[in-house]
Formats: sequence, structure tokens, C-alpha cells
Amino acid sequence: MSSQKKNASDRFILRDTTHTYQFEALQQKYGFLPEEDMTFPSKNTNFINPPEWKIGIYVKHLDVGYRLQTSNFFREVLHHHKVHFNQSVPNGVDKVVVFEMLCHAHAITLDLWVFRHFFYFTLTSSRESCTFVVRKHSCNT
Repeated sequence: MSSQKKNASDRFILRDTTHTYQFEALQQKYGFLPEEDMTFPSKNTNFINPPEWKIGIYVKHLDVGYRLQTSNFFREVLHHHKVHFNQSVPNGVDKVVVFEMLCHAHAITLDLWVFRHFFYFTLTSSRESCTFVVRKHSCNT
């Protein structure tokens, strides 16, 4: 699956579990730009299994200031591991984002298999969320 499959502007599906917001009010409150393609889930959409190349995020995360700049590569990593963004711990998300930034800085083509050479996917000790851990051998090659 190519990380170029869908436009990078297809970012999030928003879900609000505590309030009913009008979408325009959310755009104004959080400063979403039209090109970011923020959408509410449709009635047929399961938030945990959003449409391909979309990521669900709860409005309460936005309320506390959490922002996530996603990319096709980020979504490809989540899709490959069959994990939802809300199941990932922040440190695991950071590893994907930093890997992507370093690839861009060094003009290296993003590749899921290269990422998997350096990191493996695992459950946290609580077994309620997941993260990416550096492979011990990855820095010796």
C-alpha cells in the first residue's frame, strides 16, 4: 500500500461524546482550515474503524490542546498494524512522526518496511494501548 494513495489533507473524523457541536463552530474554535478536510462521521461510520485514510479523534483531545498533524505515511503505519490512533500512546506516535521528519530532512523516501526495520509494534505493559519500540539490532547495521 503506497503512502501516496490519498491526499495528505484527508486528516480526521471528529467525534464528540459529550457535546453536540455545529461543525462550523468547531472549525472556528480550533482553527481548522477547509483544506484539512475535517468531517464528522456519518451514521454508517464506526469511529473505531473509520473510512480508509481517515483517523478518528475525540473532541475532548482538542479541548485539552492536543493537535495531530498526520500524513499518508502515518496512516499507512496505523493501517498496516491494524491499530486505531486512540489506541496508540503519545511516545509511539512520536516515533512515527520523528522517523518521517528525519526521512524528509535527509531526502530519504518514506517506506513502511524501512520503518519496520528500526521499530516494532507492541502492546504496552497495561496491554490497553500500543507503541513502537526501537529494535536493538537496528542501529548496528
